[in-house]
Amino acid sequence: SLVLFGLLFLLICYRFVKFVFERPTNFPPGLPKLPYFGSYLFLLLVNYNHLHKAAAKLSKWYRTKIVGIYLSTVPTVIINDYEIVKEMYSRPEFDSRGDFYLARMREPDLKRRGFFFSSGDSWREQRRFFLRYLRDFGFGRRLTSFEIESHCEIREFISLLKDGPKFDYENVIMKNGAVQCPHIFTTVFANIFLQVVFGYRLQRDEQSKLYHAIANGITFIRNSDDYGTILTMVPEIRYIFPQWSGYKLLERSSSTLYNYVKDLVDNEISTYDKNFERNFVDLYLKEMENVENPGEGDEFSFQYDQLVMGLVDFFMPSTSGNTIQFSFVIQRLIRHPEALRKAQDEIYEVVGEGRLPGLDDRPNLPYTEALLREVFRIDTLVPSGIGHCALEDTTLAGYDIPKGTIIMQTLDLIHNQKSIWGDPEYFRPERFLDEQTGKLSLAKDKSFPFGGGKRVCTGETFARNTFFLIMTALIQNFTFELAENQSVDIFEKRITGFAQSPVDFWVKFKPR
Repeated sequence: SLVLFGLLFLLICYRFVKFVFERPTNFPPGLPKLPYFGSYLFLLLVNYNHLHKAAAKLSKWYRTKIVGIYLSTVPTVIINDYEIVKEMYSRPEFDSRGDFYLARMREPDLKRRGFFFSSGDSWREQRRFFLRYLRDFGFGRRLTSFEIESHCEIREFISLLKDGPKFDYENVIMKNGAVQCPHIFTTVFANIFLQVVFGYRLQRDEQSKLYHAIANGITFIRNSDDYGTILTMVPEIRYIFPQWSGYKLLERSSSTLYNYVKDLVDNEISTYDKNFERNFVDLYLKEMENVENPGEGDEFSFQYDQLVMGLVDFFMPSTSGNTIQFSFVIQRLIRHPEALRKAQDEIYEVVGEGRLPGLDDRPNLPYTEALLREVFRIDTLVPSGIGHCALEDTTLAGYDIPKGTIIMQTLDLIHNQKSIWGDPEYFRPERFLDEQTGKLSLAKDKSFPFGGGKRVCTGETFARNTFFLIMTALIQNFTFELAENQSVDIFEKRITGFAQSPVDFWVKFKPR
């Protein structure tokens, strides 16, 4: 019996070791895997706080541009090279999305509505409708009314910065002549978004709930991670360790944001008149009436829940995401005063002081535009990209990629790839300018701040336009310095969740 027990033990050990190290044929080299967790725990051991840095380190360890791991039971590859990422974006067999539990928990019934994390015909249908009709209200399109309303909101924001707080929520983020970043930027980005989608902006005395919703969006971003957290590996852990697993905090923050957008939609529905189209929501409601057999489950068409989740998919990056990214802009302007002076001089020469810079000025402000692109590169908002998924068995860079494989992209590493950028560690906006003419050279911009291919961020044009209008207005009207109790060392601290975020910091906006 002792011999049989020994043989059984050896067999179990053999099967376990085989499971840990077994990989599909010609799969990229990488970390071993464990039951339930896959390679996730090993990834945490490499760099617990910054998984994109762990992925970059694996590329060096295994001497490969593509690393192969497992997320739970799902094969996953991590691309650490510009050319391979560019190829992946261009190939339709990689246009799907992986099924992350973190994506499902953004809505109450754990479906995959919206189009940020959805796939297939429903994704194409919803994406087409949203982009087609949001363009009519200034989303991703040059529209005079959009620019006028944006300038009105920016002037309100400038007044807030100059005159100080009036309301309780403003007193939290404005103290002793300084403002708290990133939170100070929440409402200016949100109001521009609300104007496009709902046709109105909220006044400052109405913005408390708006600020709270976006703050919860930032909390969700900061407390998730690139690869879906342990909740994606073992979703059942939320029942056993709801606090430790992060489930409680993530569920509370995501539901707060979801319910805020839901209330906005409900308010529109309560005053909806099918004979009078006021905004994008009305167009969607009208389309819902025209659809005879809306889909069910994960394959859905025009439904109330789909409208809410689709707007959440726009609202969260347009507010919480842009707020975080804009904080990096302020950090760079403080760390590089020479770049700030160049942008101020360029804006003064082209625009002057009598009006705010507009989108028509953009071609004549190449350095300022290059400065913004350099921030997008060096301070990559989503350092691991958003997971794509292989729709079929295929190959990539000489490796076999099985159907259902998740494809991550270490964009932070690619944005710092020496073979592409030469001196990526330096903040140098001039890298995007033509040496002969001084004009902006789009051919030199090989960054992917908004992803690429058919899965490129649907809000890219809207984000670039909004960033340009807000940034140029602030550069025109202010200089920036850290509050007395802060040092530039705080800029080295980063929080890496689903996106990369600075820690909260305090800045003084000095009127020029």
